[in-house]
Amino acid sequence: MTPELTVLALAALLQAAQFTLMAIPANIELGVGKTLSPRDTSRMGKPMVEQVSDKTARLIRAMNNHLMPKVYPLR
Repeated sequence: MTPELTVLALAALLQAAQFTLMAIPANIELGVGKTLSPRDTSRMGKPMVEQVSDKTARLIRAMNNHLMPKVYPLR
């Protein structure tokens, strides 16, 4: 396996682990009905990150950072 495929496979495993570690506590704290519903602020009241404990919010932010990294332009 090439190094690029190895890194890609490891990133996929990391993503799966982060999703599992985030989804289980979020579903326990908010309930499946809320986590499966639309994310409209009128329905939820406030963002999901503000409705969970600090530890679960940190896991959500870590998963979002892995999914959508901030790309800064080079000057």
